[in-house]
Amino acid sequence: MLTVYVDGPFDNPVAVRNAVVMAATMWDDAIVGVLPQVAWCQQMLCPRFAADWDQVNTELASRCDAILRLPESDGTISPDGVLVFTSYKSLLKFAREGLEDGRE
Repeated sequence: MLTVYVDGPFDNPVAVRNAVVMAATMWDDAIVGVLPQVAWCQQMLCPRFAADWDQVNTELASRCDAILRLPESDGTISPDGVLVFTSYKSLLKFAREGLEDGRE
């Protein structure tokens, strides 16, 4: 299974919802969606500095096969060597066809 970091903000409830819905869609297509947005709940209960979250999220993304940037994303997460997609359609094509390089 392909593991994909769902890149989008986690400080906006609507954006968090969009990310969760995208991860559910991925699951239906046999793709594991990694949701850093779950940290939104953790931040409400145990606040951390933004730089701490950036470090953790970069590490998390670096362990994934790819990154899907949602439209709300600021695009700051970009670990070296991780494929980045800006549309689910192209990610799904990559997942199904096993393309050599799905970069957009």
